[in-house]
Amino acid sequence: MIHSFCIVSSINFYEKMFYVKYRDIIIKYITNGSPFWGDSVVFETFNHMSQQEGYYQVADYFAALMYYQMKQGLAIQLHYPIQAPHQHSLTTSTHCGIIYPLTVTKNFGIRYPQLVTTTNTDLQRKLLRLWLAANSTENSFYQNLFYWQFLVFPHKKDCTATRFINEHADTLEQETIRPIFEALCRVAKEPLCPHNLGEFIQHNIKNNISHFVRNNGYMLEWANLDTMHLFALSRDLLHHFCLLKLEQEFSSSTVEDVPTCRLLTKDEVLELEKKHNYY
Repeated sequence: MIHSFCIVSSINFYEKMFYVKYRDIIIKYITNGSPFWGDSVVFETFNHMSQQEGYYQVADYFAALMYYQMKQGLAIQLHYPIQAPHQHSLTTSTHCGIIYPLTVTKNFGIRYPQLVTTTNTDLQRKLLRLWLAANSTENSFYQNLFYWQFLVFPHKKDCTATRFINEHADTLEQETIRPIFEALCRVAKEPLCPHNLGEFIQHNIKNNISHFVRNNGYMLEWANLDTMHLFALSRDLLHHFCLLKLEQEFSSSTVEDVPTCRLLTKDEVLELEKKHNYY
């Protein structure tokens, strides 16, 4: 089956169109030259795989790509997908998902879209999807909630996140993290104990964010600037602890000779075009 959607991202691939075989699906990526339009993502599923299962694998691909590129120093963003109204063949699919007035700066290129972090377990894939969701919004309120959900996964108990944060409190001494913690102490107007930081974030930030988003959504007033600053700092700290959890989960993963992700050869692309009546 052929499925397609429009995607908004900061990804700028060197190849403006390519086919990649990832796990059980084939993905075709088409970069749109206009900053007011999203890129096309078309994927083909096999063996009676449902569209939802295929979409999960597409999300897994971008999440694994995002994490690997971040490890190489490139912080790509996948903002959100827009379902496309037209689904044709794998080689001729187009989309009509205009995204004006949103623009996304694409200021670097990814040369090897087939190099992704290897995922071997369902837990790894679900964690990367949560990581993708957290990094697919620029709203600090929702990022806090996604990062917290990431830290409590898979047990979905707040104590899981608070315990993880407190157990890794020593990492707050890192040169890039210490200023964030100190700034959080100043904004919170109280000295924070690193070994109780998890409880502080849960009770003073996570619960307040849930309440704030539920009642205010995106409507922010000047009176909430201190609150916004507090949430932004906690978001940066949670981002740090989520990275620690990912590094632990993928400590033995490599990308060399990855059989689950590869670019299709010219001959394979030609066969696909023949199969889908491209001519």
